[in-house]
This record gives sequence, C-alpha cells and structure tokens, in this order.
Amino acid sequence: MAGRLVGFVLGLRTFSQQGLFVIGGALAGRYGILPVVLTGCALPIGGFGWS
Repeated sequence: MAGRLVGFVLGLRTFSQQGLFVIGGALAGRYGILPVVLTGCALPIGGFGWS
C-alpha cells in the first residue's frame, strides 16, 4: 500500500474510534443503550460477512 493510503486508513480508524463518541452518546441518549450497542456490533459483523 502507498504511504498516503496507510495514513488515510489509520486516520479514519482513529476518527471512527475516538471521534464518534459524541454521536454514539447522543444516539444512546435518544434510543437507549441496548439498541445502539447491538447496532454497533451488527455493523462489523455485516462488514465481515460482506467481504
């Protein structure tokens, strides 16, 4: 992989891991913790199944 692509992927991972806490917290406050956690678990499972 090109260095630029590796940097982009690492930046995207960091943003999604740390930067989306605010959105996850807002969604958990609105819909409840359990649906948000289950959705957060289902998304990677769907991604792994799709690839």
